Amino acid sequence: MTNEKLDLEKRDKPEEATVETSQVYSISTRPEKLIICFLCAFTGFCSSVSMPIYFPILNQVREYFPISESVNNLAVVCYLIFQGIGPALLSPIADVIGRRPLILMLLLLYTVANIALALTRKFWLLLVLRCLQAFSIAPAVSIASGVVGDLVDRESRGSYVGMVSGCLLMGQAIGPLLGGAVDEGFHSWRAVFWFLAVLGMLVFTLDFSFLPETNRSIVGNMSKEPRRLWNYCPILLLPSYQRRLDDNAQADPHPHYNLLDTFRILIAPPVYLTLIPCSILFASWTCCLTTLATELENHYHYSTLKIGLVFISSGVGCVLGSFATGKILDRSYRCQKLKSEFSIYKARLSIYWVYTLICVASQITFGWTLDKRTHPAPIIITIFFFTWACLGTMTMSTTLLIDMFPGQSSTATSCVNITRCLMSALFVGVLTKMIAAMTIGGCYTFFAGISLVSMIPVLYVARRGTKYKL
Repeated sequence: MTNEKLDLEKRDKPEEATVETSQVYSISTRPEKLIICFLCAFTGFCSSVSMPIYFPILNQVREYFPISESVNNLAVVCYLIFQGIGPALLSPIADVIGRRPLILMLLLLYTVANIALALTRKFWLLLVLRCLQAFSIAPAVSIASGVVGDLVDRESRGSYVGMVSGCLLMGQAIGPLLGGAVDEGFHSWRAVFWFLAVLGMLVFTLDFSFLPETNRSIVGNMSKEPRRLWNYCPILLLPSYQRRLDDNAQADPHPHYNLLDTFRILIAPPVYLTLIPCSILFASWTCCLTTLATELENHYHYSTLKIGLVFISSGVGCVLGSFATGKILDRSYRCQKLKSEFSIYKARLSIYWVYTLICVASQITFGWTLDKRTHPAPIIITIFFFTWACLGTMTMSTTLLIDMFPGQSSTATSCVNITRCLMSALFVGVLTKMIAAMTIGGCYTFFAGISLVSMIPVLYVARRGTKYKL
């Protein structure tokens, strides 16, 4: 047996037998796992929907506050920047105090930020509040991934990560549809933020009532009763739960909060060599959604609701792509286990090149069909495949990081948020000037070229990642 396989098995011990009273990884039943994952995905949906829901009202906000298009785009750029910073600072806390209390506190802050956004009358204040909105809810994405790591072992983790990623990132794809529908129904850009405030309170109520603590350093494999009130969920009072609790159950070692943990993980070569290419694809996809919303209104003269309907294809691609990729990752993992030299990097990244080529072809097709003002049908089809492939790569990288750092799953997956959001902020920040200088077709052909070259580091990690000591 190779050193890599021994190392991975050693790292798997906390996952497979951390609780002395039970050899199962988690005592939660499959329906319970699905419900918990759904609640986490619904919480993360608030984060992913809050940026693109703003796209259909961009022009209305620009007219209300007499500002230029580049200044107006600052609201998008600022959101992306703080969407990356928030998880880096807050997600490690979930590994220490638990997933449940942090999620509830962040949802309350998110709701307050949305209420303030709905009432603001100054653009500078809108920018500040958008930053607070992003900072408060963005960690929900990495915490959701942490919950999957708590509940599901490696062999079936890909499917669950794919399911959660697909559901929560669907907000990124259907946000414009929701924004268009709300704006069309209430004829006010402020209604979008009232909608988000109501959504925040709804999710808070559901999580408070039904989301149990899953942090393995607090509840082990879910058989240990939480000691602190803020980790306690009302459903634990049900007899069906009480019968499964064990006073003698063991929990994993309790980690300590370190502000630098996220960055220590991020600077590991296999991590940044994987995440930067994935982030380039995600940033290109974000630019694609931004450009599409603007062009459909300015040149195709679509209403805000009709613009939102175009994004349905992106939402379908998001869900199907993430689910399918998760199933493929589980199969790939099982195949790798049968080989004499096991590599977690090959198990998770072996098909990355296929997804990258789909993204490259989609970017070129999208850019030139939109540039030539063709019929919207090929644009809609292209968006579907671009979304499928792009979010599939995010599922791969998220699953890989949970596998590599099982005891710090929320902290590790916050690295995904940092890279993808900051890269998106950079791309969106220069998008308007690039299109003005290169045309839409030239701009997305350039993005396609960068995406193709960025595939090389990932192929290297898949082939040689085992030589690095984490």
